[in-house]
Amino acid sequence: MMIHSKISCSIAMMMAIMASPTFLPYSSTTMSAAALQIPKTTTTTSMMMKNLPESSVAAAAGWRIALNIGRERFTSMPSNWASSGARLPLVFPCNFTTQQNEVIPIKGEVRYVDSRGEVVKPITKGNWTLDPPNQNNAQRKLTFTLTFPETMNRNNVILDAGTTVHCEGLLYTVQDIKDLNAQFYKARDKTDDAARRVSDISKRRDAPKKWDFEQQKWVKRYKEDSLFANLGKRVKLFGANMEEKRKSKKRPKATMLSVDSGPFPGLEGEVFIAKGGIVRGSNNAVMGTWSAEPITDRPASYFRPTY
Repeated sequence: MMIHSKISCSIAMMMAIMASPTFLPYSSTTMSAAALQIPKTTTTTSMMMKNLPESSVAAAAGWRIALNIGRERFTSMPSNWASSGARLPLVFPCNFTTQQNEVIPIKGEVRYVDSRGEVVKPITKGNWTLDPPNQNNAQRKLTFTLTFPETMNRNNVILDAGTTVHCEGLLYTVQDIKDLNAQFYKARDKTDDAARRVSDISKRRDAPKKWDFEQQKWVKRYKEDSLFANLGKRVKLFGANMEEKRKSKKRPKATMLSVDSGPFPGLEGEVFIAKGGIVRGSNNAVMGTWSAEPITDRPASYFRPTY
């Protein structure tokens, strides 16, 4: 009886609410963006360009730089620097511009976390250079600088005030990678052809014999090439294998490149930046690594990690 009375009470309350003039079912209302006062969002690209002069907007490329500062093998940094094994990760967006080849931090600050919590420090612009490829290497060497005006310290990983870091890395255009792939496939075709010719040596030698009606006996089906001819085929296979390895070594592995490609000033099409770039201090000592990802409005890829 108590349960039935509670159910009846609940039904009565629901009927009273629905009968109220202030009650409007969701289906009978018109919900618009203006009524909900949804603010307009600014795209990543427009946020990236807001601090640039108008003349540089068309010639700027936004990349998210990730520095991984810490002790590296065979570094010439002092033995007590970063001896704890800790790292100082710094991730910040930058614009590479054609105006005096400047690298401009978009927010002008970097953030990291230490034992005291989040730490915010300033970062100032630097300059970049890009060496063209040569006949032996298709990649382009990218170098840029950035300066940290204030001291940063995270578990004995210390950057003194005014430290300027020099970042060195490799850059590939999409066309560069296509050309490298085409050269590799061409070399691989030559290797396959040479391997087929060497394989034919044993196939012709071990082929089933045929009946010679004139001699009235079984004879070899194919005439064997000379020893020097067969040796020449093996030498060509060895050379083709070596050339294929050289072409393959020039191609960057997909896991060693930025996940996405993006624009870069002065270059046609989009580019990839290789991971594992070197970070050097003012004394040219190695003090970490760096990588980069383009800032675009395209959806992020989660097939492999970015950093």
